[in-house]
Order: sequence, then C-alpha cells, then structure tokens
Amino acid sequence: MSDIINKELYRLYKPLRNYLRPVSVENAFYVIWAYINNFQFDQEIPSDIEVGSNIVEKLNPIERGIYEWELSLLARECIANNQGNLLSSKENFNKWSYFSGAINKIKDFENNAWPIIGGTNIRNELRRISHRQFPWQLKPSSNDFLRYYKIYNSPRISEIIKSRIGMTIKQWYIIGTAIIGAILSNPKMNINPNIVISNITKKEFDVFLSFVSSDINQIKEIINRDVKFDDEYVYTFNPLEYYPLIKIGQYYYCPVITFLVWRITSGIYFDLIKDKADEKSFGASFGFAFQDYLEEISNKVLDKEKTIVIPEKKYLVKKDKKDSVDLILLQDNAVFFVEAKAKRLQSRSKSQLVSSQAIEKDLEILAKDIAQVYATIVDYKNNLYTNLEYNKDVDVFPVIVTMEDWFLFGEDSFHLKELVIKQLENRNIQKESVNDMPYGVCSARDFELLIQLLNNHKIIDIMKKWESSEKGGHNFGQFLLTNYRGENKGIDEYFKDDFEAIYSL
Repeated sequence: MSDIINKELYRLYKPLRNYLRPVSVENAFYVIWAYINNFQFDQEIPSDIEVGSNIVEKLNPIERGIYEWELSLLARECIANNQGNLLSSKENFNKWSYFSGAINKIKDFENNAWPIIGGTNIRNELRRISHRQFPWQLKPSSNDFLRYYKIYNSPRISEIIKSRIGMTIKQWYIIGTAIIGAILSNPKMNINPNIVISNITKKEFDVFLSFVSSDINQIKEIINRDVKFDDEYVYTFNPLEYYPLIKIGQYYYCPVITFLVWRITSGIYFDLIKDKADEKSFGASFGFAFQDYLEEISNKVLDKEKTIVIPEKKYLVKKDKKDSVDLILLQDNAVFFVEAKAKRLQSRSKSQLVSSQAIEKDLEILAKDIAQVYATIVDYKNNLYTNLEYNKDVDVFPVIVTMEDWFLFGEDSFHLKELVIKQLENRNIQKESVNDMPYGVCSARDFELLIQLLNNHKIIDIMKKWESSEKGGHNFGQFLLTNYRGENKGIDEYFKDDFEAIYSL
C-alpha cells in the first residue's frame, strides 16, 4: 500500500493510541482477562470491575456489543502503547465508561479505515471476518485437548516432538493445563512458582515457559516490527497467540487465556513446522499421524454393522504402485472416500484484503488434493482397488478432512470448485464428477461429528441434503453442525481411558 494510505490510517489510529496511554497495561490485562474468562469459560467478572447493562442483560453474544476478537486486539494495542506502570496510570478499565470507550475507539478505527484501504473486495473481507470471529465461537473443550494429544503422541512423531520441545507431549499437557487452571482463578502467576506436580521438574516447567511466554518489552518490539499500518492491521497475526504468557516484573500475565489453550494444543504446530524445510522433513509424518487419528476414531465410534471402516492399501496401475484413498467408510448403498490433509491455511490467507495471492495459492493446493481423490475414484471404478471391489450401485462421495477449519463458503467455495474442475480437466477426468459425486471439505472437529451421524443416518441421505447447500456455497462442516446439532457428542466420551491416562500422575 502507498505511504499516503499508511499515513492516513495512522491518523485514524491516533485517537485509539492516545486513549489507551493513560491506562496501565497491568490494569488492562486484568480487565481483559475477566471478560475473556466470562465469555469463554463462564467465570464471574470480579466485583471491582464495573459491567455495563448490555453485558449483564444480553446473554446472547451477538447482542452484548463486545467480542473476544476485539478484546484480543485491545490487549495487543495496550502493549504497543504501554506508557508506564500501575502507579502512574491516570485511567483504568475497571470503569465501564472508560473500558467501553476503548472498545468503541477500536470499532471507529475499523469502520473509518475500511473505505481508505480500498474496501471493495467483499470476498476477501468475508474470509477475514470468518477467520477472525468463528474460532471464538468454537469454545475450548476437552475434545480439542484429546484430539491433538492423540495426534502428537503418535509413534510416528512423538520422539521428534520430544526432541524439539524438550519433553514428552504428556508432560507438555500436564504443565499447560496446570497453568490454565491457575490462570482461570488469577490473572497473573509468579515467575518462580513452587512446582508440586508429580514427575515434572522445574527445568521442564521453565522449558515450557520458554515456548509460550515472553517479556512485555520483547512482545512490544515484535508488534512494532511486524504489525504494519495497512489493510491487514487489525487482522494480522497477534503475537499473543504465540506468547500468551507475558512477563512483567515478577509475574506472568495471561489476558487472553484462550490463546494459551490454542498454544498448548494446535499451537505446537508453530514449533514443529516453521519453514518449508520443516514441512518437507516433518510434514509427511505429521500427515500420517493425522490419518491414523481419523482411522482410529472411525473404528472407535462407528457401528460396524452399519458402516465398515476400510484403511488405505496399495494397488497397482500397470507397474506403478499407488495408494488408495486414506480411509473408506462403506455403507450398503454409499461410500465416503476420506482424504486427510494436515496442511493449514497460511496466516496471510486469513488477513489479506487488497491481495488474494496467499489464499489463491492455498486453494490451488486444496484443489489438487480434491482432484487426486477423484482420480483415485476412477481407479476404484476400474476395479483396481485391492481393498474394495467396485459396485456400480454404490454412490461415492469424496470427503477431505483438514486439521483446522478453512471456513470455506460463498465465493471461496465457488472458486475452489472452479479450480477443482480445472484440475480434473488437466487429468482428463469428467468435470461433471463434482456434481455427480459432490465433495465435502471439513475440519477434524467436524469429521468427529460426521462419523457419529453415520450411526443414525445413511451417507446417501446426508449427502442428498448437502447437495442443495453445496450449490449455495455453504461450508460442509457448518452444514453438519446446523442440520445435526443435537447429535454432536463429545469425542472424549469415546476415549475416557486415553483422557485419564494423560493426566494420571
């Protein structure tokens, strides 16, 4: 973006900057912590914090007017504009009028910045909004802890992870959840706590902190270096996601506890795959561990009298050995061809507005993966599969399961379909396949719901209902949640022994 636009954005930003300067960062962290805990974990807001009537009376998150993503941005901005300590502050967020004023300053900046940055790309803006807002609606649960534990603890990658983080994944989890428990009841933690956790040493505790914490001045340097006044300003990666614990004096503060939950679970990915070299050396093993997880939970959850689980198997095309689809879920008259894809969206795919370069690259990769499933279906129909005999009376539906939710809907959904068709044409596969066998893209979380549904619903009935939603550009995972919400049971219910084993001390 031009320097003129950047200067104009900074001019709009100054009222927010000036408004935050009289507030100490410690006070800001305390109040933000209280609201996040209330919104995400149903904890009561302390009595010394004034709360507006829209928070007390409006139980619906949409109506309360303050949202978690605004609070996380406020935490970042308070660090960036920190001017002193608690004793020198002239204002505080305990007062509802001043706290709500800060939120309104954030809203004003966003609204006024939109026309300046060239706010005409509705597709990109809707994507940015979804990736900014939707994850907060999926509140942390024991399912998330269990899912990532089982994947990271896979024999394929557990030793690699141990060598990179300096402890077993079980130790990582025990320390992380102990800190979460402490932070839920207190906004700060002593930098030298007394370690009373069995089988956890001070050394391991400090190693954990080295990954998830940073001094406030270092975080401020990261913000000043990496957060630019451009079209991505409010959407760009928040360093608190990587360092949710912030050291100030003798304490660690955690204003956004959900960031700590994400860092302990999905966030280990940051430490394992930092560049293309890591993705090449470790990505394949990580992908296989993810595939193993999908197979394991399918075998655990599915009623074998209704749905048969068929794992991947080699087959020959002339003299070339090929892999079947990762997982097959077979019923009498329909079958899911399931492909596991652990790759995540690039951060910039979630934040770019003016440019579409990042998301275009990610969608092209996903389109190739989807087209590959259709290619292997062709081999299945040619009766080349060794693990499933072709049956013309069985309908086939591809399902691509991503590790994280890509939130594909609307124009992104339509564009992905166009890219898939292009890939099919390059492979000499009939483009009508995407209509005859509509695919679904969903996250691991959504797949956990899907396999539960198969105990009470037929594949063909689910996919017939999906067909009309797919034509409307809906998200497959959201379609499942919307249409079968009452049937979503926690996956941890199926793995009680595993969950207890994680925390057996």
